Amino acid sequence: MRFCRNVLFMLIAAGTMLHGHAVAEPDGSSPDQALRTPPAEIIIRAHVDSEKVVVGDRFRFFVSVHGALSVEQRRVPSFANIPELELLDGPRLESQMLAQNGRRRLQTSDVYTLRALETGEAVIPPARIRLNGVWYETEPVRVEIVDVPALSEDGFEDALSATTGRSSIDRQLNGRLFALIEVPENVYRGQAVPVQIYVYRDPRIRPFQRWQLTQEPGGRDFVIPSAAGPRSAGQQQVRWEPTEVAGHQFERALVHTHYVVPTRSGSLRLEPPMLQVHLPTGDSRSRAPIDDFFTGRSSTVPAELPVRSRSIRVESPPTKPDEALVQFIGDATAAVQVDRTELPQRELLTLTVRVRGQGFFDLVSAPELPEIENLSLFDTRSRSQSTLSRGIMLSEREFQYLYQATQPGEAEIPEMVLAVFDPRTGEQKLQRTEPVQVRIEPAETGARVVGGAEGTATTPTRGDARQLGRDVAFIDTSPLTAGAMGRAAPPFYTQTWYWVLQLMVLAAALGYGTWAVWQRRGTAESEQARLRKARRVAEQVLTTAERGLNEAGREEYYASLKNGVASYTATLLSRSEKGLTEEEATEALGRLGYDEALRGRLQRVWRDCDAIRYSPAPDTPESRRKALEEARQLIQSFEERKSSA
Repeated sequence: MRFCRNVLFMLIAAGTMLHGHAVAEPDGSSPDQALRTPPAEIIIRAHVDSEKVVVGDRFRFFVSVHGALSVEQRRVPSFANIPELELLDGPRLESQMLAQNGRRRLQTSDVYTLRALETGEAVIPPARIRLNGVWYETEPVRVEIVDVPALSEDGFEDALSATTGRSSIDRQLNGRLFALIEVPENVYRGQAVPVQIYVYRDPRIRPFQRWQLTQEPGGRDFVIPSAAGPRSAGQQQVRWEPTEVAGHQFERALVHTHYVVPTRSGSLRLEPPMLQVHLPTGDSRSRAPIDDFFTGRSSTVPAELPVRSRSIRVESPPTKPDEALVQFIGDATAAVQVDRTELPQRELLTLTVRVRGQGFFDLVSAPELPEIENLSLFDTRSRSQSTLSRGIMLSEREFQYLYQATQPGEAEIPEMVLAVFDPRTGEQKLQRTEPVQVRIEPAETGARVVGGAEGTATTPTRGDARQLGRDVAFIDTSPLTAGAMGRAAPPFYTQTWYWVLQLMVLAAALGYGTWAVWQRRGTAESEQARLRKARRVAEQVLTTAERGLNEAGREEYYASLKNGVASYTATLLSRSEKGLTEEEATEALGRLGYDEALRGRLQRVWRDCDAIRYSPAPDTPESRRKALEEARQLIQSFEERKSSA
């Protein structure tokens, strides 16, 4: 019976809303002449769930009617005229039964989700409700918007409560479930900085069943290592420990450790992560809503745990000593080895410098080694690998130097000095490698008789020419003797095989030329088709974004701009845009011959679209149109560069 009665009230409220928006105003009624005081049995009010919010926070605005089953019409002020606020969602109808003087009455509310954009006081004008042909007006609602607060010593003033989209559950979670991040106090440029993500919960709330990292921490001034660990996990991987927050008992769990590497010094803005957890809920038909978290596990509800952005002070590491070839940030050890210590003249020797330890070493360039006597540098290669083990970033950086033995004798690879600065202890150590001795043997030679008469002089033989790397190891340049020239064969150009060979070469050249012409023609046609497809795909996406210039949400609009640029870039590279990052696109375009300035513009457009999507700054039509024009000009610049090439 209770269930049927609740369903009946919900149907009545929904019909009331639909009817209220469809009824025309009768003659003589005007919302501009609204009254302030409704009848005693009816309560009409507008309110917010928080009268003091922080820039970037979300809050809800309610227009509630209590005690009236027939709402003819509603008039809510336009939030587009309030520059301090942004409408994210709504109106969304909520209904509930409230007890008053022993009687149960229905309350219906229009709920709007808003976001604070600017500091100051935002005033939401009165809303107007028409009941029985008479308009009633609510009081204006004032919301104080303050700037992002600085972290306190314990760091808990920065907490944002979890949100599920269900008002009854959100009220229960307010101040009882939130996430915070922790970073080390001393951070240095080039350091692998651990960003630890903690979840705090009231012990009476059942622990979540699984979690997922929906947005990684980072920013344009940080490099994100590829080895960042799992982005989701189950409850069995979460360990809760008791703690105290503002005098209240909580439990907290470290759910994930992410690493970021700052690329410059100064005050850097770290974009916060976003965490989603799945909370167990019970059967609410026989229990109060708050009991869903304490008993029963019939279903789950996803909850978003946002984290505030914060500034990190990044220091410059101490200057490396002059004797050190290069500096590593972390805790590392270095070793040097060669593939052999004895080799013949003109062969190749591989020298390997390997650095292993805790940190992120991908940004360290190869050390410049001094010149080594009897050895000539042929090539330099590098390789790096990073892994995450039990929340610790481990890296290995390897540099390979290929030397060619130029002269017989002894060669000494000198001692190398590498500086290692450990941010945890603040100490800088010098890693010294042992010198290596290498012995170079003369190139192998032999002897053979060149002339036909006995006693003719001997000369080194040509033997089998061995090719090592890219150079021929030995070429016989000895002159012919008189005896050998006396029995010389007829001139080669009088032989039949010579002219047959010439005709074969000519035929091969003609065949290759014909094939190359057709190949270039096919390549040009396919490239033009690819460019036409790229322009068409990008224009479709950008046109769709332009249509939503005023109606689309912030995230939807800037995601469309980024999608248009990404689609065009991926088509130029003949690959799918799925999984294509700005670093990969920039590097691939560089290999195709696009200049650095054009690739830099692509990076800026790509990053700005992501930055504006999550920025608390105002989102105006002028800024949207400017971003759209910048994306179009970028694509036009690519077209002009390609046509001129």
